[in-house]
Amino acid sequence: LALSYYPTLREVLASQEVFQVQDSDASADLGELTLLARSSHRSVLIAPIVSQGDVVGLMMAFGDSDRAWTRAETSRARIVGHQLGPVIEALAQPAELV
Repeated sequence: LALSYYPTLREVLASQEVFQVQDSDASADLGELTLLARSSHRSVLIAPIVSQGDVVGLMMAFGDSDRAWTRAETSRARIVGHQLGPVIEALAQPAELV
């Protein structure tokens, strides 16, 4: 995804906070609303994947219904993002020769 088209994704990268977008939200950014429409979903939860204080990726969970994500779901997304960070970072580095 070209980040220049998705302001909410850029905000997640900058703030390291979890954000959500529903297609009924009139204040949502057009890029994310277009992404929802193209994917045939009605909501998305966007969480940073963090390793050693740096964002190494984004996790996006799509929902079929137009509803707010719960605090529990948001919290789980944050936790999973922090657990995945070191794994992704380790996979991105070349293996050491033994």
